[in-house]
Amino acid sequence: MTLLRNLTLSVCILSLVHTVLIMLVPDRFRGEIRSVTALIIAVTVAGFMLNADFSDIPSGLGIQDFDSALETRNDLVKSELEAKVGEYIVSLLGQQGIESEKVSVRTTIDGQNSIFITEVSITLSQNDSPREESVRALIRDRIGDVDVEILYGDN
Repeated sequence: MTLLRNLTLSVCILSLVHTVLIMLVPDRFRGEIRSVTALIIAVTVAGFMLNADFSDIPSGLGIQDFDSALETRNDLVKSELEAKVGEYIVSLLGQQGIESEKVSVRTTIDGQNSIFITEVSITLSQNDSPREESVRALIRDRIGDVDVEILYGDN
């Protein structure tokens, strides 16, 4: 009777996990999720039928691995966002006829996974020094209220 109860509980939990995953993942991954879940359920049922001992199987990601994966994900998101915002700023400046030598953007991700642009650093040529305020105003208008650092190159 314990075997049947444990088997039923396992299948119910796996079905619940399957349902949650199906609701969260994009449509293009639903087939893979169904296949993996069906495989896990089949292995679980077969293991219970054969009275297998699953105690030697590692439990998957530990808390440290999960935290590391989140940190890696956050770093990837930040670097991609910083690159895209940098490209956007270069194009904005180019539309105004201002050539930037270098643009760097700094972002932060808070505890609620909200992303904020904290600082924009722009290196301009010396010829564009009279346009510093218009650059600041453009960034403030298009990006928001962020710290803007303007540096000048050797041109």
